[in-house]
Amino acid sequence: MVLLRRGLGFSPGEALPPGDGIPWSEVLGLARRQAVTGLLYAGLQTVEERVTLPDDTLFTLAVLISRIEKRGKTLDDFSSRYTASLREEGWHPLVLKGPEVARLYPSAFLRESGDLDLWLPKDEWNRFEAAHPLWKKAPDGSLQWEEEGVPIDLHPRYFDLSCKERLLPEVPSHEATLLMLSAHIRKHCMGSGVGLKQMCDMAVAYSRLPYDREKLKDIYKKTGTLRWNRLLAAFLEAYLHCREHPFLPDGLPSPEPLARIVFSGGDQGQYAPGRTQSLHSSSLLRKLDTLRRMLGRVPFSLRYAPGELLPYLGTLLKNQ
Repeated sequence: MVLLRRGLGFSPGEALPPGDGIPWSEVLGLARRQAVTGLLYAGLQTVEERVTLPDDTLFTLAVLISRIEKRGKTLDDFSSRYTASLREEGWHPLVLKGPEVARLYPSAFLRESGDLDLWLPKDEWNRFEAAHPLWKKAPDGSLQWEEEGVPIDLHPRYFDLSCKERLLPEVPSHEATLLMLSAHIRKHCMGSGVGLKQMCDMAVAYSRLPYDREKLKDIYKKTGTLRWNRLLAAFLEAYLHCREHPFLPDGLPSPEPLARIVFSGGDQGQYAPGRTQSLHSSSLLRKLDTLRRMLGRVPFSLRYAPGELLPYLGTLLKNQ
């Protein structure tokens, strides 16, 4: 965690714990499960004292970093070209998360990248759906296809929220970006899980976007996400030392309800007990496992997303 915080640039003077017996292979394994290997590497580059990794761990890390940087550059280049081509065709896409968030990091290409998430205004959605037949519909209603080896996920909503549109901030804006990232994390917490990578995304967004704090808190209150965002801020402060969130630290709750989700399942919750096996099973078993995890999170969802649980379940059932 010290190396992660240093890699994010939040605790540049924080020293590593003393001792020569650091189990580096386990540290690297934890970073891989949380999809923050690039940040671990970035943190290592900032350590003044001599840190000696075992040769096999060092070799594995070098290979992983090469892949992460290559993938990041490929996705960033494709994102720029593909969105430009869509705009030439008359569409107005926005990139969600991914390359846009990566640019907020101290080292953009060390953020692990996956697919390209896009959003189109509502009046363009149906026309695009009819004009591009090479897609499949995901359980959350998004359209998915692949271009040049890059998976694309076109979302029907910018915010994973079911509140009235008049309560939502203007898109695009810094406040809209922060609400979008926050709501996306909460949705994953209600389902299969979320890991440190998404926490880091939120932390760097808070730290590098020049948002209006009072305006954002008002948006959180109007959209019914205030309690959730206070919990999220508590986690960011306690574990990542991010203090650029809009809340006073003295009034924050315990971060443990969120910490249990983050540290038990890793990236997208795929390392939670029994989850890895289900991901390699049939489609039906995967869906049943996801449903089981959602039901297990009902107490969390009722406390931090009371207005979202039934709409979220309804969307998943409708698209299944």
